Amino acid sequence: MMGAYNSDETKPTMRSDAELLIEYRTSRSRDALNEIYERHATVLALDCYRIVRNQNRAEEAANLALLILARRPDVVSGALADWLREAARCIAGNGSDQRLVVSY
Repeated sequence: MMGAYNSDETKPTMRSDAELLIEYRTSRSRDALNEIYERHATVLALDCYRIVRNQNRAEEAANLALLILARRPDVVSGALADWLREAARCIAGNGSDQRLVVSY
């Protein structure tokens, strides 16, 4: 989904992370979650790669952070991007302890 259209319906407008998070929290909107994923997954994986120096582990850590968001959006506090980054970096830094995070 490219975003909602503004009143003249010629240019897509981008919803903020806060708007997407509210939408996902209230309705479990698949479109909102997909937009969050598309917006953040690559950056999270790159950030995690700096920690683990392994592409598969970095992508796994990023995906686990997004999975926690999908399962428990109520645990997000503050800015979504900051929360996702911190969660993904914690997961990447814990290495083999990632299985503990999935129980969220």
